[in-house]
Amino acid sequence: MSKFQSAENFAKERHSAITRKDGVTPYHEHLSGVVARLKNLGVTDEDVLCAAWLHDIIEDTNTTFDDIDKRFGSKVSVLVLALSKDKTLSKSRQEEQYVRQLREASFDAKLIKLCDISANL
Repeated sequence: MSKFQSAENFAKERHSAITRKDGVTPYHEHLSGVVARLKNLGVTDEDVLCAAWLHDIIEDTNTTFDDIDKRFGSKVSVLVLALSKDKTLSKSRQEEQYVRQLREASFDAKLIKLCDISANL
């Protein structure tokens, strides 16, 4: 199985009990939409596409940075971390830190975030 397929399966498994705000649509449909947008933009880097599948996994599940790093490598784990809010901070500090984090993030992380925002519209 490819790394990409493994990331898709892992994301679907870890998000299996989560739905969109409508309470019906499986959350993995959002993740699939983010990946599709990246592909439509011509992104072919497997690590970037894996990170797109996994971009919400730290925030929404009990998956850790180390879990991702061991399974998918440092490029994927660093991208996912750049797209994750620090839940140990207060809500206001969390948002402040997240904006700073995104501002300083790599182009690939910013591109995933833009596709994430677009998939939420």
